[in-house]
Amino acid sequence: MALSKPISALSILAAARQIEIFGIQFYSKVATCVEDENGKALMRSLGADERTHKETIEEVMEHLSPGLDLDSVEPEKQFLDILPEKVFPFPPEGACLTVADEIRAVNIGLDVEIASVKMYQEASAMVDDLKIKNILITLTRIEEKHKILLESSLMLLKTDGSWYAYTPILEG
Repeated sequence: MALSKPISALSILAAARQIEIFGIQFYSKVATCVEDENGKALMRSLGADERTHKETIEEVMEHLSPGLDLDSVEPEKQFLDILPEKVFPFPPEGACLTVADEIRAVNIGLDVEIASVKMYQEASAMVDDLKIKNILITLTRIEEKHKILLESSLMLLKTDGSWYAYTPILEG
């Protein structure tokens, strides 16, 4: 990727933080709208993973610049392009999504996970700091696993309207 200006590690991390915030909000909201318990568990788990990623990114940002107001860092815009422009139309509080809506929601999540993998790979190649590089590579691998989980769920939703039987240890 050709760059027209130098990109700081902080601006890359700020973009990654924004993407993780989107994931937290999106997966948490989808979890409240899915009727199937396997679907709820998967969405809650993905949201929890994104929360952990956000916290890790924030720790690195604070390490790079102690006392930094994280919201004041301008995210690298080229990485924010992966977020959907349209807001997903969630049903009213207490209502569940139709299977067609669940498929759309999983497709949105899948698109963001695919783009996140690419973004983290590109970002890891742009930073010199080994600690940041390793964190970005680790995030790449985790997002690849999220992609696989969403692909499995999408296949089952499309073929028989059910969710992948996902039950993380913490969900019981």
